[in-house]
Formats: sequence, C-alpha cells, structure tokens
Amino acid sequence: MDFGNVQRQLQKAKDRFKLLQDCDSMGLRRDDLHVAREEVHKWLEREEIMRRQRAKTLWLREEDHNSKFFHTKVNHRQKEFNWKVTATAHRGNCDFFGCLAGRVTDEMNVDLIKPYTEAKVFAALKQMEPASAPGPDGMAPLFFQNYWPILGKSVSIAILEVLNFGIIPSSMNHTFISLIPKKKNPVKVADFRPISLCNVIYKLISKVIANRLKKVLPCIISDSQCAFVPSRLITDNVLVAYELVHFLKMKRTDDSIIFCKADVGENIKIQALLKKYEHVSGQKINTEKTAMIFSGNVSRDSQEELRQLWGVSEVQNYGKYLDLPPVIG
Repeated sequence: MDFGNVQRQLQKAKDRFKLLQDCDSMGLRRDDLHVAREEVHKWLEREEIMRRQRAKTLWLREEDHNSKFFHTKVNHRQKEFNWKVTATAHRGNCDFFGCLAGRVTDEMNVDLIKPYTEAKVFAALKQMEPASAPGPDGMAPLFFQNYWPILGKSVSIAILEVLNFGIIPSSMNHTFISLIPKKKNPVKVADFRPISLCNVIYKLISKVIANRLKKVLPCIISDSQCAFVPSRLITDNVLVAYELVHFLKMKRTDDSIIFCKADVGENIKIQALLKKYEHVSGQKINTEKTAMIFSGNVSRDSQEELRQLWGVSEVQNYGKYLDLPPVIG
C-alpha cells in the first residue's frame, strides 16, 4: 500500500467520523461513532508506520545531533502524544456514559426529536427581554419583535435550518466577550467573570431548544438540584448549607461543600472519587479556591495533617457569596 493511498483512506475515515459527530448531536449512535473512531486510529497508525519507514534513512544519518531536524522530530512526537492522550480520554468518557441508565422515556424522546416550527420560534422571541445587550449584529430583541411581520419569514427559515437540519453558518456563532468584575477594584484576570454577548438569532435558537427541554427537565433532574430549574433557586441549597455550617461552627462556604470526618483514610477515598470525576468530566478541582474548615473538636495536628494531604489552606473569607455573608456566628 503506497503512502498516498494511506493518506486518502485516513482523510475518508476522519470525514466519516466528523459527519457522524455532526449528525448525531443526541449521542444515539455511540456504536457507530466507536467504529468510526477506531477506523481513524487504524489509519493513523499505518500512516505513522509508513512515515517512520520513509524517515528511517534520514534519522540514521542525522541521529540525535542538536539540529533543526532533531528538534522538529521532538516537537512532532510531543504533539502526537498529546493527541493520543486526548483521544484515549475521550474514548473513556464514552464508555463511562454508555453504562449509565437513561431517564428519558420513549414518550419524552418523541416530543424532543419532532421537527421545530415557525410558531415555536415566534413564541421564543416574545419571551426574550426586549432591551438585552446586543451582540455582533448590533440588534436587540426589540428590533425583531417590532418588525417580525417583515423579518419573520426569513429569520424563521434560517433558524429552522439550524434546528431541523444542523446547517449553522459560522457568522451566526460570533460573539462579543465582556468581562464583568467579581469584586471591587479587580486587579487579576481571575477577578473577572467572562460573559458572551451573542447575536439575537443565536439567542433565539438557544431559547427554542430550552423551551423544549423545559418539559422534561423536572422528570430527569434530581430534586436536590436547585439551579436552572423553574420554581427552584440556587439560594435554597445555600441556605441548607448555612444551617450545616452553623451547626459545625464553620467559617466559609463555596459552590460545593463536602462534609466528612476529619480522618485521613476517608479523605483519601474522597480524593480518589474526585480524581475519577476529573477524568470523566474533564474538569479540575481548583485548589487555590478550596478551603478546609474544621469543627472545634479536631486537634491542630489532625488539621495540619489533612491540609497537607489536600494541599490547601484554611481561608477566612469575609466577602459575600450570592449576596449572603459566608461567616456564620
């Protein structure tokens, strides 16, 4: 098999994998995606073998001299290693989620996958805040609401092509990034919260999808999840956390609170669970924003031992979180 044919087969495999990803936004064809991914890996390995064979003479001649050739090979190997690690992690994620039992029933799925209509687009537009901040298109929803009799048909066609056929022009996804200060007198990038100012068309697409998902979210989201669900508030969990914090005479809360015994063995088990979570989700625990706070029953030696185990420090924070004071007397 010649080198050119390997490259052509590799490109075909990549195109097929990308096509499956684009057409299967719901993740219903995991088996097909797995086969397509393995096909890409197969041709990548063959390409690597043929490149190594072609480069064998040059490599023997140049060996490991401190030359441009040597550094190019090192950089290529590093990039290749990073790609393989990412691909392996992605396969692990798919296998993990494939073992989870679904909570969406057949009846729910019928409603979720039915075609979108122009009426749903107009209903979503009426729900939008008229004077919200404009994106790159320079328009607020008020403009579209007032001139819908003129613009409605063409706007609806563009939106329905995205929703029903997955045709998304790149310009539709353009956004402005704005930095909102998290506190007074910010000095570091971490002191700002980035927000995206999107085009109205993009907001409309998201709104239409959100309206459809609202119908099934209460059935598939746990009762303990209080954010982003109608009639539930994130502050509900904050108040519950405050009661527990008050009970233990703690000094600080954050987005996530883990209550456990001040025992090294139990903390090691928690670390193992968090490592699994990081591997599956791709998120990382931020130790700079993590604090350990102990009850008065824990000795100083035990506190120091656990802080060293986690690599964090006990932090006193007298600011506000969700407009509530984190210090409980």
